[in-house]
Amino acid sequence: DAAIDSLRELVRKHPRSPQARTALLDLAAQERLAGSRDRARCAYRLYVERWPHSEVRAEIDKQLAKLGEGPACRGLDPR
Repeated sequence: DAAIDSLRELVRKHPRSPQARTALLDLAAQERLAGSRDRARCAYRLYVERWPHSEVRAEIDKQLAKLGEGPACRGLDPR
């Protein structure tokens, strides 16, 4: 999907930008909707790693709980 590819590229090229912060949340949601649970989980985990005290942390924790356990992540990709 072109949207997912664009979001992943933005996050990789500009990892700490305000745009990447929003893009990670959008990417996680798009991956989840596409049925890519492991990739969605990795995007959420990366967001929490970069911005652990975010105002949306409670919502991310809820989404991670819904996704359940999964493989470890290397950045945006499951291992």
